[in-house]
Amino acid sequence: MSIGEKIRGIRQKKGLTQEALGLLCGLRGTYINHIEKGRYKNLTVQTAQKIALALEVSPEELMETEISDKAGLPDQSVTDMLKSFTADFAGKLQKLEIATYSLHLKLQKKKG
Repeated sequence: MSIGEKIRGIRQKKGLTQEALGLLCGLRGTYINHIEKGRYKNLTVQTAQKIALALEVSPEELMETEISDKAGLPDQSVTDMLKSFTADFAGKLQKLEIATYSLHLKLQKKKG
C-alpha cells in the first residue's frame, strides 16, 4: 500500500475531506489530492509529520510500506529491512575497524 493510499484510507475513516486535512496540516487540499493519487511519492519527513499529526497517527505508521516481491525483494516492511541493514552494516563496520586496527599495529611494528 502506498503512502497516498494510507493517507486516503485514514482520512476517510476519520471523515475528513482533502481540504479539511490540508487545513489541519497547513497544506493545500490539492496537494493532499496529488499525494493520495500517487503524483508525489516521496514526501519530505516534515510533510509526513504534518500529515501524521493531523491524522493522529505516528509518522512511522504513515510511512511504513510493504515492499513488493515483484521487485525481487523480500515481502517485509521498510522498517524491518532498515533494521536488518543496520545490523548487517554494524557487523561489517566492526570487521573493518578490526582490520584497520590490525594494519595499524603491523605498521607500528615495522617502524619500531
